[in-house]
Amino acid sequence: MFWAVGIALFASVLDFSIVFLALSSIADEFGVTLRAVTWVVISTSLTISAIMLPLGRVSDITGRKRFHITGMMFFVTGGILAFTSQSLEMLIVARVVMSIGSAMGQAVVFAIIVGVFPESQRGKALGMITTAVAIGAASGPIIAGPLIQEFGWRSVFLVTTIPTAVGIVAAIIVLDDRRIGGAARKIGTKYDWLGAFLSAAALS
Repeated sequence: MFWAVGIALFASVLDFSIVFLALSSIADEFGVTLRAVTWVVISTSLTISAIMLPLGRVSDITGRKRFHITGMMFFVTGGILAFTSQSLEMLIVARVVMSIGSAMGQAVVFAIIVGVFPESQRGKALGMITTAVAIGAASGPIIAGPLIQEFGWRSVFLVTTIPTAVGIVAAIIVLDDRRIGGAARKIGTKYDWLGAFLSAAALS
């Protein structure tokens, strides 16, 4: 279960760090300024920051396994859209789709880890998942250089979808809502839409 969710978290963090080296190549291909192309990164930061907190509650209502898998599917779809983008505007939209998936994954991964591991091992488990985050962040610039040089900037978006696709298959096979603490929707369960909107607006 750890590896099923850890690989997805690694990919989402890798995605955020890998794109920085591609910005100048993207700007050159689309004929835009570096100031404009930074919205490829800014859109990611804004989307994740705005919706990750409200999405944590959504995962509790809908069930964590379904929520996690849906998030990874958003991420893969956004990656394919980014890979095929023909304009900066389309690329930014694709990044927003990827970021929704990334936010969904990050919102639920730590809850899954806490739900799976016994109390005596939770510190170790959280340390391991934090290590996966650190490795993802550090790997981005290392991987991006050779990828961009050999295959162009589009490859950086496609490469992050590969471990995510593996994570989808693993999650379908391995994750069990009864073990990961996922709560199914109950009659009378309500979502605080106003609080979610205010939280997203304030963070944005």
